[in-house]
Amino acid sequence: MIRKRRKGHDDERIYWLIKHVLFPMTVRSNPSSKLVRSEVLGRLSNGKTYVSVNEADETEGFIHLFHTAAPAWIDMLAVHPESRKKGLGSKLMIKAEEELSKNGSRLLALYVDAYNINGIRFYENRGFHAVQFYPKFKCYQMIKRIG
Repeated sequence: MIRKRRKGHDDERIYWLIKHVLFPMTVRSNPSSKLVRSEVLGRLSNGKTYVSVNEADETEGFIHLFHTAAPAWIDMLAVHPESRKKGLGSKLMIKAEEELSKNGSRLLALYVDAYNINGIRFYENRGFHAVQFYPKFKCYQMIKRIG
């Protein structure tokens, strides 16, 4: 099931996903990066976060997005390694696109680390294409038309 993030209730699991799934890619691209729990949780307070939960209401994945004029942004997307290959990432992307389209967004953007080959393929398979590479950060900006 996909639902809105419940502040406090979902935050431990979301932080775990950021620390163990997303942050290792960031550090690989930018070794001086630091993960500060309070900053991460503060970041979640801006925008919207949706979670995919199992029958026990445990967060298996999440997507964090910002609705801006143009483009709207996917800030973070992560699925627990044990919950992959179940379509959860795709379902979270669909939820984000529906929410953003409903609010008038027509263009969706994101950044993906260059070392995240599986992530790049995942986004390409969902209609995103790279528009710019940032050598300093070793990441691509990808975009997709929605709505």
